[in-house]
Amino acid sequence: AHLASTLLLCAAAGLAALLYARRQGPAWGARGMWSTGLFWAGLTVAFEFLFGHYVAGHPWQRLLADYDVTAGRAWVLVPMALALGPRLAWGWLRGRG
Repeated sequence: AHLASTLLLCAAAGLAALLYARRQGPAWGARGMWSTGLFWAGLTVAFEFLFGHYVAGHPWQRLLADYDVTAGRAWVLVPMALALGPRLAWGWLRGRG
């Protein structure tokens, strides 16, 4: 279930990146798409760790465990999809047009 929800969230991030790149790509270009993706990923990771630790009260080890691929955790795919999504979407849109 965890893997399925992670992949579904990656697909949603890809769709958001595609819509964003279609709208903002011509004005921002490739560099802007990289910046946007890294910004999205940074905000997501910051929120997860700050909220998870200071509001939900989870220890840092538990939060870091979600990024342990050797333990079968796939959550790291979400920040990767967010970071790469806008630039990949922009490249795909440019290749089509």
